[in-house]
Amino acid sequence: MENNKSLFQLKRFWWALIVPLLISAVAAIYVFYTSNLRYEAGYEAFNFFLVAYKIPLGLLALVFPLVALVAASHRSEQAANQIYIASEQAKLTRDQLLKVEAQLSRQLRQDNISNYFQHVSEFNKLLDRLENSYKVEFHQRDQLYKLIFPDNTPENVSYFGGSYYQASSYLEMIKGQCEKEFFAKDSKGGISNERDVIDLLLTWREADRSLFYSHRYGRLVKPRKAGVDAEEFIVKFHPHDPAIHIDTFASILRHLSAFSIEKQHFLLESYITGYAYEAANNYLSLCQTASDKSFS
Repeated sequence: MENNKSLFQLKRFWWALIVPLLISAVAAIYVFYTSNLRYEAGYEAFNFFLVAYKIPLGLLALVFPLVALVAASHRSEQAANQIYIASEQAKLTRDQLLKVEAQLSRQLRQDNISNYFQHVSEFNKLLDRLENSYKVEFHQRDQLYKLIFPDNTPENVSYFGGSYYQASSYLEMIKGQCEKEFFAKDSKGGISNERDVIDLLLTWREADRSLFYSHRYGRLVKPRKAGVDAEEFIVKFHPHDPAIHIDTFASILRHLSAFSIEKQHFLLESYITGYAYEAANNYLSLCQTASDKSFS
């Protein structure tokens, strides 16, 4: 392409230079041989030369504007070519960027999908370990995961529990409810009668249900309140550790909080070390003397 050539490599440059020179030379020769010219000294000879050779000199002077036009045209063509090349490079760069962006988007989506299912898998592995360690069985694992991580989807994965649109996470709400429940019972003087035992059992049952698990082994109880039989469930109990049921609940809640990267401080444990042991001991003694109307 001529746009990539220098000015002296262009044929039109040499045509613009040589043609006026040749025409001027032919005109000068014609004037020389057809005119009665003689040599004279002085300035009048120079004036006569300019007059006699005015046409050849004029033709010779055409070299400069013609060459200038060729040079200007060549520069404009080079500038246009550079603009075109820059535009094509920018378009190519833009297309490459779009391709890279699309690849990164696909890779990010694939990574999110992989991270999501890996996170769900690790969550289920944690539940498996908790089942083996505390002899419990989790139900509706997917629902529990969704409650703890409400914003997680295959396109979006967060390792932090709770939602951006919620003031408190699900586990934090459970903590708050349990702390409030135990504090209320503690402020009433603990457990001293059969009705308090029933309330305690129902509280324990709701705590288990909030985390979607049940105990595999323990005492099968069926609380009866206001003449209505409640659904039976298993209470984990040991004479040497009467608060093992609620202690298990607190431990499971703590493990789930650690997995969802939430605060580890849980005031319920302070009640376990004090009030819960006293309540569980009273529960044991009352269960041994209670009538079948309350327990079975």
